[in-house]
Amino acid sequence: MSSVFCGIDLLGAGDLVNFLVDLAKQRKSSRLEIGLEATSVYGTHLRDLLVTSNDLAPFHADVYELNPALVSGLKKAFPKRPNTDNLDALAIAERVRFGQLARFPKNSCSLARFNR
Repeated sequence: MSSVFCGIDLLGAGDLVNFLVDLAKQRKSSRLEIGLEATSVYGTHLRDLLVTSNDLAPFHADVYELNPALVSGLKKAFPKRPNTDNLDALAIAERVRFGQLARFPKNSCSLARFNR
Protein backbone atom coordinates (compact mmCIF):
# COMPACT_ATOMS: atom_id res chain seq x y z
CA MET A 1 0.00 0.00 0.00
CA SER A 2 1.39 3.41 -0.94
CA SER A 3 1.14 6.38 1.36
CA VAL A 4 1.83 10.09 1.31
CA PHE A 5 1.83 12.86 3.90
CA CYS A 6 0.12 16.05 2.77
CA GLY A 7 -0.48 19.36 4.46
CA ILE A 8 -4.01 20.32 5.48
CA ASP A 9 -4.34 23.27 3.11
CA LEU A 10 -4.83 23.85 -0.60
CA LEU A 11 -1.20 23.00 -1.36
CA GLY A 12 -1.52 19.74 0.55
CA ALA A 13 -4.71 18.90 -1.31
CA GLY A 14 -2.88 19.55 -4.57
CA ASP A 15 -0.07 17.26 -3.41
CA LEU A 16 -2.64 14.54 -2.71
CA VAL A 17 -4.23 14.91 -6.15
CA ASN A 18 -0.78 14.78 -7.79
CA PHE A 19 0.09 11.67 -5.76
CA LEU A 20 -3.15 9.96 -6.84
CA VAL A 21 -2.59 10.86 -10.50
CA ASP A 22 1.01 9.58 -10.39
CA LEU A 23 -0.10 6.37 -8.64
CA ALA A 24 -2.86 5.76 -11.20
CA LYS A 25 -0.42 6.32 -14.06
CA GLN A 26 2.23 4.02 -12.53
CA ARG A 27 -0.32 1.25 -12.13
CA LYS A 28 -1.94 1.96 -15.50
CA SER A 29 -5.30 2.36 -13.77
CA SER A 30 -8.31 3.59 -15.65
CA ARG A 31 -10.33 4.02 -12.47
CA LEU A 32 -9.74 5.37 -8.96
CA GLU A 33 -11.80 4.67 -5.87
CA ILE A 34 -11.10 7.02 -2.97
CA GLY A 35 -12.44 6.39 0.53
CA LEU A 36 -12.67 9.05 3.22
CA GLU A 37 -13.93 8.95 6.78
CA ALA A 38 -16.66 11.54 7.31
CA THR A 39 -15.34 14.23 9.64
CA SER A 40 -18.22 16.66 10.05
CA VAL A 41 -17.31 19.88 8.23
CA TYR A 42 -13.55 19.28 8.36
CA GLY A 43 -13.36 17.02 5.33
CA THR A 44 -15.94 18.61 3.05
CA HIS A 45 -13.46 20.81 1.20
CA LEU A 46 -11.10 17.92 0.49
CA ARG A 47 -13.96 15.63 -0.52
CA ASP A 48 -15.41 18.27 -2.86
CA LEU A 49 -12.00 18.96 -4.38
CA LEU A 50 -11.45 15.26 -5.09
CA VAL A 51 -14.94 14.82 -6.54
CA THR A 52 -14.61 17.81 -8.88
CA SER A 53 -10.89 17.55 -9.74
CA ASN A 54 -10.21 17.82 -13.46
CA ASP A 55 -6.86 16.07 -12.90
CA LEU A 56 -8.64 12.98 -11.52
CA ALA A 57 -11.40 12.99 -14.16
CA PRO A 58 -9.47 10.82 -16.68
CA PHE A 59 -9.38 8.10 -14.02
CA HIS A 60 -13.14 8.19 -13.39
CA ALA A 61 -12.49 8.82 -9.70
CA ASP A 62 -15.27 7.78 -7.34
CA VAL A 63 -15.16 9.22 -3.83
CA TYR A 64 -16.80 7.38 -0.94
CA GLU A 65 -17.43 9.02 2.42
CA LEU A 66 -17.76 6.47 5.22
CA ASN A 67 -19.48 7.01 8.53
CA PRO A 68 -16.99 6.89 11.45
CA ALA A 69 -19.15 4.29 13.22
CA LEU A 70 -18.81 2.02 10.18
CA VAL A 71 -15.05 2.49 10.17
CA SER A 72 -14.91 1.70 13.90
CA GLY A 73 -16.88 -1.49 13.32
CA LEU A 74 -14.65 -2.52 10.43
CA LYS A 75 -11.53 -2.17 12.57
CA LYS A 76 -12.88 -4.86 14.90
CA ALA A 77 -12.40 -7.37 12.08
CA PHE A 78 -8.63 -6.86 12.20
CA PRO A 79 -6.29 -8.36 14.80
CA LYS A 80 -5.94 -6.26 17.93
CA ARG A 81 -3.71 -3.28 17.13
CA PRO A 82 -3.28 0.19 18.58
CA ASN A 83 -5.78 2.71 17.22
CA THR A 84 -3.93 4.65 14.52
CA ASP A 85 -4.68 6.61 11.36
CA ASN A 86 -2.98 3.81 9.41
CA LEU A 87 -5.46 1.26 10.78
CA ASP A 88 -8.34 3.61 9.93
CA ALA A 89 -6.98 3.92 6.37
CA LEU A 90 -6.68 0.14 6.06
CA ALA A 91 -10.27 -0.37 7.26
CA ILE A 92 -11.54 2.27 4.82
CA ALA A 93 -9.56 0.77 1.93
CA GLU A 94 -10.94 -2.69 2.68
CA ARG A 95 -14.51 -1.38 2.83
CA VAL A 96 -14.11 0.41 -0.52
CA ARG A 97 -12.60 -2.77 -1.96
CA PHE A 98 -15.64 -4.79 -0.84
CA GLY A 99 -17.89 -2.46 -2.84
CA GLN A 100 -21.62 -1.90 -2.48
CA LEU A 101 -21.08 1.74 -1.48
CA ALA A 102 -22.77 4.82 -2.84
CA ARG A 103 -20.24 7.20 -4.34
CA PHE A 104 -20.46 10.84 -3.36
CA PRO A 105 -22.44 12.62 -6.11
CA LYS A 106 -20.69 15.44 -7.93
CA ASN A 107 -23.79 17.64 -7.83
CA SER A 108 -23.84 17.48 -4.00
CA CYS A 109 -20.57 19.33 -3.60
CA SER A 110 -20.80 22.47 -1.52
CA LEU A 111 -20.18 25.83 -3.10
CA ALA A 112 -17.53 26.63 -0.52
CA ARG A 113 -13.95 25.97 -1.59
CA PHE A 114 -10.54 26.42 -0.06
CA ASN A 115 -10.35 30.12 0.65
CA ARG A 116 -6.96 30.32 2.32
